[in-house]
Amino acid sequence: MKNIIIKNRLKQKLTGIIFIIIISNIFLIPSKGFSQFDDRPRMNYRSPREVVFLEPLVFYNKDSANGRLDLYIEIPMNTLQFKYDMFKAEYKASCEYSITIKDAENKTLADNSFSESILNTEEQQKNVKSGSLFELKQYYLPPGNYKLHFTLKDKNSSNEYNKDAEFKVNDILSYKYLASDIMLLSNYTDNGGKKEITPIINRFLGNLKSFYLFFEVVNNSDSIMNKIFIINIKNDDGKNLWNAIFEYTFNPGTNQIFENIELANRIRGNYNIEITDKDSKEIVTKKTVNNIPPDMPVQRRGYRRNI
Repeated sequence: MKNIIIKNRLKQKLTGIIFIIIISNIFLIPSKGFSQFDDRPRMNYRSPREVVFLEPLVFYNKDSANGRLDLYIEIPMNTLQFKYDMFKAEYKASCEYSITIKDAENKTLADNSFSESILNTEEQQKNVKSGSLFELKQYYLPPGNYKLHFTLKDKNSSNEYNKDAEFKVNDILSYKYLASDIMLLSNYTDNGGKKEITPIINRFLGNLKSFYLFFEVVNNSDSIMNKIFIINIKNDDGKNLWNAIFEYTFNPGTNQIFENIELANRIRGNYNIEITDKDSKEIVTKKTVNNIPPDMPVQRRGYRRNI
C-alpha cells in the first residue's frame, strides 16, 4: 500500500470556483458519518446563507486501529468584516476559530484554537464575495461516536458563529473490509496516475449536471477480495433517482473508488446516497446531500491541496 503524504494545515484564499486536491496514486478519502449542523450565528443574519461549512470525513488504514478525521472548513469571505487601512491601502480581516471534540462519555479529546488574518488589496477586495478561507485539520481517533463543536469569532465585528457536527469512527479490526465516508466531487481527472479532485465541502450540488462519488475501501485481509456494490440515490420520499451495480476487486490495504453520477431528473431537496453490499445487504457507507435547482445557483469556492 502506498503512503499518503498530507499537509496538516492548508489555507488559501481564492476568488475562483475550483477546489483541487492532487493525489499521487492513492488517497484522500472522505466520507462521512452524518453531521447534523447547527449554524445559527449570534448576530441577526438572514437565512439561508450559511456563514461557515464543515465537512468531517473519516478514513481508515489497515495498519492502524485508529481512524483519521479530516475536517474540512470553509469560511466564506463575506462572513468576515474587512477594515480598510488607508496608510497601507489594504483591507484586513481577522478571525479566531476553535475546534472541540468529545467522545460519547463527554470526555474532551481535542480542544484547539487558531487565528487567521486575511489581507486584500483594493482590487482583491472587489471580488471578496466570491472567495473563501479554507482549512484542513486532522485528528487520529480511536473507535467511537464523537461530537464536534466549532466556534468562529470575527475580531473586527465581534460576531460569533457556532456549528456542531457528529461523526463515528468504526473499529476497523472488527471488519473484513471497511469503507470510508463519501466525498462529493464536482470534478475528477487522472493524468498518468496524478489525480486531481475538486471536493464539494458545502454539500450543495447547485446546478452541476454531473458529479462524482469518492470513497475508499480498506481490505483488511491479506488476499484479493471481490465485491459487488449497489449504489442508490433516493429523495426524502424514497423515490429512486439513480442506481447502478458495480463489481470491484479490492487488493489488500486501501482501495480508491471514483464513480461518476449523472442525474437526468433534477428535483429540489435532499439526496440520500447509499452504497450496499449486494451479498450481505449491509450498507457499506452513506451520505445525505442537498440539491438546489439551476434557478437557485450556488456560489462555488475552493482551494488547492497537494498530496
